[in-house]
Amino acid sequence: MKYYAVIDTNVLVSFLLTKNLESSVVKVIELVKNETIVPLLHAEIIEEYKEVLSRGYLKIDDSYVTDLMETIIKLGVFCDRKDAIGPFPDPNDIVFYEVSLSVDDAYLITGNLKHFPKNGHVVTPAEMLQIIHLAESKGNTVCEPPMEYMSEQKRKIIEKGWQAIEKIRLCAEQNGLSDMPLESINQIIREYRAERKKQI
Repeated sequence: MKYYAVIDTNVLVSFLLTKNLESSVVKVIELVKNETIVPLLHAEIIEEYKEVLSRGYLKIDDSYVTDLMETIIKLGVFCDRKDAIGPFPDPNDIVFYEVSLSVDDAYLITGNLKHFPKNGHVVTPAEMLQIIHLAESKGNTVCEPPMEYMSEQKRKIIEKGWQAIEKIRLCAEQNGLSDMPLESINQIIREYRAERKKQI
């Protein structure tokens, strides 16, 4: 069974910087790799991913970010936005929410529930894992597809992406940025968005 979800930027940054391989953000991205969770994408979301991950103080090599984004784009689905009514404390969050509305029964996975309207489809990484666990317990099997059933091209894409992720995580550890607090991650995102507003 597949689950379609928009992944908020803070989840992606947390995943890349954590040393805890059992954390919920790591498990969510593993399910993306396994094609259980299918990322819903939009040009504005990809732009924010790239720009935030390229923040200088994260000290992540540009080539690693490029490899990771290529993997997400290959495994994800681009969608249109569907008009939504707030409230939205940060107007820049609207695109994430509107894209999540474009596919029936899709989710928005975020570390900032307070930034979005309260409803059942906006969830934390831990809640997303619980949703999938409950689906499994009801007989809907969620598992990694056997590699032999994947095309050679898709296998190479997945392997390349995870090699890039491991390099990014190692880079984060070497620069003392592992397990960065969520508020620090959100500050990086706010700074990017503020700079973007000035350019518009």
